[in-house]
Parts: sequence; C-alpha cells; structure tokens
Amino acid sequence: SNHVAPLMRAGTMEPSGRHTAIIAALKDRDFPRAREEVVADIRSTQETLRAICPDVPEPRPVEFAGFGKAS
Repeated sequence: SNHVAPLMRAGTMEPSGRHTAIIAALKDRDFPRAREEVVADIRSTQETLRAICPDVPEPRPVEFAGFGKAS
C-alpha cells in the first residue's frame, strides 16, 4: 500500500471506474459475476503496478485459516 497510495493520488491508478461493474453485479445478486469482476480488477492492478514499479518485489501469497495449503 505504500507504493499504491502515491500512484492513486497522482492519478496514475484510478480504480473507481472498475468498481462500477463489481457493484452492479452485487446489486443484481450475481455473485459469480461479481467474483469475476473482482479477480479481473486485482489482475489489472497487479499488471499496472508491475509496469509502474518494476523494482518493487512482489508480495508473498497470504494463506488464511481454512484456505491455501494444509499444514
């Protein structure tokens, strides 16, 4: 988030338009479509960040209780 906030303030990243499709799907109670829109938003943001900040290491995946690898 330390790298994303300045980009958003500078106008390099503007996520608000992407959220329109997510909100529309949620209002329609179309949860599979909402999930697809969220995943597309995350992937797009990752690609933008890789292009803008190529020297910043990628975060490690986070594993939540009940998800991810079994211990």
